[in-house]
Amino acid sequence: MLSSASRSPNIQYLVSTAEDLFQFQDSTLDLMTVGQAVHWFDREKFFNKAWRVLKPSGTLAIWGYLYHVVDGYPAAMKKIKKLMLETLEDYWTPGYSEKFALYNLYRDIMLPNKLFRNVIWERYDFDEKEGKMNNDESLLSKEWSIERMKDYMKYQKENQKVEDPINKLFEELKEEVGWKDD
Repeated sequence: MLSSASRSPNIQYLVSTAEDLFQFQDSTLDLMTVGQAVHWFDREKFFNKAWRVLKPSGTLAIWGYLYHVVDGYPAAMKKIKKLMLETLEDYWTPGYSEKFALYNLYRDIMLPNKLFRNVIWERYDFDEKEGKMNNDESLLSKEWSIERMKDYMKYQKENQKVEDPINKLFEELKEEVGWKDD
């Protein structure tokens, strides 16, 4: 990712684990972001290090998403959710035991009160019955072909000897919902 990042004399790229942050001095960062990853961290260590390097008025922004939302297709969404949360559960990368924090949209993650004040939580939930976002807004929206979506959902498993559940799902959706490959 760093090799493809845009270069500017005003930007410095550094690499460390989330629990280390040794290269940052105390109270030097205005903003720290964590995208789709805090469930992997040793959160107690991370929050302490983040608090150390953030300025007193600094912001820690954390976000994550669970699975694809396909607006207007509640039947398809039900099947996609089942595929992602049940069928593929055992195929995720070993050590993904913290996935349940993400499944619950980080509701169970507690920021230490002694470190962080003025905490604001925003959640954008999918209304399964209505087949759309609860607040009619998604923060990230992209139109994908079926093949692009399938590629994103693909998983890796050594010596896999079962039918590919992703291909099976999309064949069912083509039949039941009338989806085309595009």
